[in-house]
Amino acid sequence: MSPGFSTKRLLYDDYDVTAMALRGLNVAAGRIPSRQDAPECLNEQFRPDTGDQPQTLSPSFFAEYPHAALWLFRLAFPSSETVRSWRVPSAVLDACYSDLVTYSPATSNEQDVWQKLRRATSIYRVAATVCLMLMVLVLQFGFGTRDRLQRATALIILPAALYFAVNRFDVLPALLMAVSLTCLARQRYGVSGLALGLATAVKVFPILLAPFIVRWLWPAPKRAAHWVGGFAAALIAIVGCAWITYGTEGMLAPYAYQVLRPPELIWIYYGHILPYSWALDPMRAGVFRIGSLCATIIVLLIPSIRELDQLLRRGLIVVVTFTSLQVFWSPQWLLWLHPLLIPLVPGQQILGWLLAALDLTMFVSFPLVYDAGELPGRDQWIHGLVWVRAACSAALVAVVGYREIHTTFAEWFARRRVSSGA
Repeated sequence: MSPGFSTKRLLYDDYDVTAMALRGLNVAAGRIPSRQDAPECLNEQFRPDTGDQPQTLSPSFFAEYPHAALWLFRLAFPSSETVRSWRVPSAVLDACYSDLVTYSPATSNEQDVWQKLRRATSIYRVAATVCLMLMVLVLQFGFGTRDRLQRATALIILPAALYFAVNRFDVLPALLMAVSLTCLARQRYGVSGLALGLATAVKVFPILLAPFIVRWLWPAPKRAAHWVGGFAAALIAIVGCAWITYGTEGMLAPYAYQVLRPPELIWIYYGHILPYSWALDPMRAGVFRIGSLCATIIVLLIPSIRELDQLLRRGLIVVVTFTSLQVFWSPQWLLWLHPLLIPLVPGQQILGWLLAALDLTMFVSFPLVYDAGELPGRDQWIHGLVWVRAACSAALVAVVGYREIHTTFAEWFARRRVSSGA
């Protein structure tokens, strides 16, 4: 259920950062992220039970984030010995994070626990702000085209991008993806692969770009090998550490939850644009989503990639396809587009206007309409905003797709002319 509208939510959102702090606290307490069932939200019935009574704490906890992200969240807390000395009860460690946000601590023990969580969320926001600033710098100076990108990078500080960068952690994989692309442009192939591997370990979506980078580098086997080596080294190191630390079950649980995540039939395309049944039936939903994504990747991999802009365009199409097919909606996915889209804006100004329209649509959707439970005609607002979001996304794909088709056919005809002349 959506929380009541609050003007504070226009500036900051405590929910996701509290989830991050709670997962980090569990890691610091030495627990294993092997549970796949999300804690039930108790709302008004939630009681933290932070007295001195004995605790019954399971060794496992629920986590929906990859292990690299969990370890980063854990850095906001002191040593494990110190955290265990806090004796935070299982009622808090295993709580639904939204219950922690809405509950008002009453006792001094409760206030102490909540202050520790609040301190962690503040650290996350500061770190996210630094990542956002770094991404602006990387996009401005990393591609070697400072002048043409100066105005385009202003798109990063539009309302939704700024809001979700500070109140989520998706800005970190977006930053790492931008670093990977700029290193690729500067022919630092091993570093580029390492950066994208780290981005994939933090949040899985950057792996969608890997096939296109390999396709681009394929004519130069040594370069491709350097890139793949860096990419694989990062992933193997992090996944291996997770397996050694948590075992097979603890390593797989966060990913299994995301794959089997139940549909949220309000803000997604299913039920508004696509049939509900395509999300409700696990078999049909899986075949449709995976099949559509794989078909898109295969089609885009067939023509050769000869320049960075082609790589960016194809990566953008795949990321938009991936997010559009999900059975849940996370507005912070907007940040995933920036490393791919912003470098293209100077060559196609319309992309900047479409990104701005998508940004404003996201911000009106969340937090404005999302929180406005008493808004007259709220269902119609949601339906309209979903369609606007879909239209903006489709227009982005159409614009970059048209340019990509034009570039591909122009190269093909040029090769034919050269061949004929010879």
